Amino acid sequence: MKTVLLYFLLFTSILFSQQNTETNVMKVGVKLAEPFVMRDVNGNYYGYSIELFSKVAEETKIQFEYVEYELPELFKALDSKKIDIAVGALSITPEREAYCDFTIPYYISGLCFVTATKNSPTFLGVVQRIFTIDFFKVVLLLTFVLFLAGFLVWLFEKKHNPEQFSDGKLHGLGSGFWWAAVTMTTVGYGDKSPKTFGGRVIAIIWMFVALTIISSFTASIASALTLEHLDTKNIDFKNLRNYTVGTVASTSSEDYLVRRGIDFKAYKNTEEGIKSVYYGDVEILVHETPLCEYEIIQERLSNDLSITLSDEREILYAFAVQEGSKLRERLNIALLKVFNSRELIMLNKYYFGEN
Repeated sequence: MKTVLLYFLLFTSILFSQQNTETNVMKVGVKLAEPFVMRDVNGNYYGYSIELFSKVAEETKIQFEYVEYELPELFKALDSKKIDIAVGALSITPEREAYCDFTIPYYISGLCFVTATKNSPTFLGVVQRIFTIDFFKVVLLLTFVLFLAGFLVWLFEKKHNPEQFSDGKLHGLGSGFWWAAVTMTTVGYGDKSPKTFGGRVIAIIWMFVALTIISSFTASIASALTLEHLDTKNIDFKNLRNYTVGTVASTSSEDYLVRRGIDFKAYKNTEEGIKSVYYGDVEILVHETPLCEYEIIQERLSNDLSITLSDEREILYAFAVQEGSKLRERLNIALLKVFNSRELIMLNKYYFGEN
């Protein structure tokens, strides 16, 4: 009987130990953000924040596994206690501090302005600048106006001038559209011209309207074909409203632009944001400096894009934990130990070329 009881206690102890080990494996949520968090072809994570966290985890002797999230879902998972720690290029903001806690900052950055330095666009850049959704909307509206002008002239001319504006609906409307198009472009073939009083009144009105339309359309095309070299010395948040601005969604840069009441286009990630400047979709990208610098170097766009630093906003990167979590103090102590070692200096030099 004693032997059976001994085996039972031993089995229970082993089972409890295994369960306890499993529960001690912490869930660490990560968000891809070069060069802080990256993933290789084998699915392994690496980067500045990953290597730093690995050293901190070694100091605190915690076991963990990574779970990847997009940025909004990462903080939701932390708030709902699906993960214990969040790692990435996570900036400390008042909004995030309301539902999670941050460790001491391990990297200090700021916002920057990314602008194009090239004066001659590529063919692909020109195509992308011209053939936008807004461009097709303008073409559709212009087509409608042409049909309207041609229709009004045809109404007056169809009975009194059938040889030029047929009284047949399809052919007559086509003749009216042709007349409106050649009049607007000032080509003036002379094959069709209104003879009635009403038709000539419509023609005079259309000539003045067409001059305005063609001038605006030409200016838009010329603007799309020319990438202006911005005077980066004068760019700041005070005159940012004078430019088309882009940023990356769900980031500190987006929060800052919203607070300043500046209109912007939001992009999914830094790569899309950088390309938006390169192809002329926006004139300025406002985003976090190290992310922009790394992406420009990776895409070999240093000769085409320039970065202007802003001294108006300081950004602090840190690890995030659940609100009230005791992990925060343990991670802070470990971070301080890493700060006082040469490991952090080597990390900074490797990823950013700085001390």
